[in-house]
Amino acid sequence: MKKCIENKEIMAAIRVLVVDDEKKILRAVERLFFEDKYDVMTASSAKDGLSILSDVMPVWVVISDYRMPEMNGIEFLKHVNRRWPDVVKVILSGYEDSGKVIPFIDEGKIDKLILKPWNNNELRVSIANAVEIYELRKRNRELADELNRTNNTLQDLNNNMEEIIAEKTAELESIQKDIAQSERLASLETIAAGIAHEVKSPLERIIEEAGYVRSALPGDARITDGAETIKKASLRAGRAIKGLLSLSSQHSLEKSLTDVTGVIADVLSSVEYQIRLR
Repeated sequence: MKKCIENKEIMAAIRVLVVDDEKKILRAVERLFFEDKYDVMTASSAKDGLSILSDVMPVWVVISDYRMPEMNGIEFLKHVNRRWPDVVKVILSGYEDSGKVIPFIDEGKIDKLILKPWNNNELRVSIANAVEIYELRKRNRELADELNRTNNTLQDLNNNMEEIIAEKTAELESIQKDIAQSERLASLETIAAGIAHEVKSPLERIIEEAGYVRSALPGDARITDGAETIKKASLRAGRAIKGLLSLSSQHSLEKSLTDVTGVIADVLSSVEYQIRLR
């Protein structure tokens, strides 16, 4: 196994592996690409070639002879295709063996057949084309990976968007309920204000008249008691109106203690007067 690394600064970018059991073939390829931009590596068997590929990937192009001991070029390149599908696979073969190679080219397991003896210029062009194919495959794979990442990101965003939409929908429904409640309270406040306006003046007049009756007929207990009852009932009605106005202007209700004794006393006072009238 041998690696040609002359002019490293230029050739380290593009690696080409040549596999052939004939030393003269390996040296001929090394000489051909000596001044080119390739980092040419050589192996004298398929086993050594697989070892190099495992150690120094990425390798862009693999050139293999068809006839080799232990493992021929087709079997070797099939191994390469399974493990490193982006590598461009070129096979060297005599005309008599070309019929065995062509079916594997049709299946996509081998990319290029070069007949022996080759023309140096044609071999150079073939390897340059192989490098372009590798770059295209690499770029396509990068684009596919980027597309997958983008799809995953979009899927995550879509899932998050569904959660956000559900959350915002719930918020909007809550706001709509609050608005409806506010509108009802505003309507209640308007109604209460109207009631207070309509009732306040008559109540004040009733209280005034009840006081006048008491002062005009102080000796008639029945009249004075009735006038007092009317006054208390009117005052209670006034407090009820005031409470209605207060309730309509509040957005939340709170529990509070009530003087039950006072309420009962007001009720009994009203009932007592009605009993006396009978």
